[in-house]
Amino acid sequence: MRHAERRDVDRNNIKDFVENRLPVLAKANRSGEIIWLIFLILRLNITVRAAALEPMFEMDNSMIALLVVLSVSRGQVDGPINPRIWNQFLNADGLRSPMWLYAYESVGRGINPGANAQFIEQDQYFSLLHRRSVRFLEIGRGFTSIAATLRSLRGGNDRMRRVRDDFLEDFLLDLDEMDDDDFVDEFHDNEY
Repeated sequence: MRHAERRDVDRNNIKDFVENRLPVLAKANRSGEIIWLIFLILRLNITVRAAALEPMFEMDNSMIALLVVLSVSRGQVDGPINPRIWNQFLNADGLRSPMWLYAYESVGRGINPGANAQFIEQDQYFSLLHRRSVRFLEIGRGFTSIAATLRSLRGGNDRMRRVRDDFLEDFLLDLDEMDDDDFVDEFHDNEY
């Protein structure tokens, strides 16, 4: 992201944009765009009004729910929120629903106040992950700009091209040699 490299993003304009856009996107059920905007809030450390997030509480989307409570836990939401509908999934059935990510991560990370991890600890599968502190969302790792990512990919592509060229150089076959009867006889002599 540009802000990661240059620190020249006008966060107040972004805040205004996000606060105005989120309710519109929620009304249109545009969950992918909502996720990107909440991620932007987290990444730029922007504090938004709770009222801008309110329409999200009616959406059964585990990523939106998780990112919203993560924003709250980081102090990036001004005002109280009511995740009551989402918290109905904090049980064994919730781990088998489309809200499993929210149920597992919000409780496992300790970002859902008052939630008890007992339903995770008693689950045949999720208890194994919970004991090993497995996380499906690592919001703080790997922040890089597009430019840095492209440089990294370009370097990887260059290395792969050199390896491929070296391989092809070492293993080029002369098709004229293969037509030679001696080559065929030698090939059959070396078979196991």
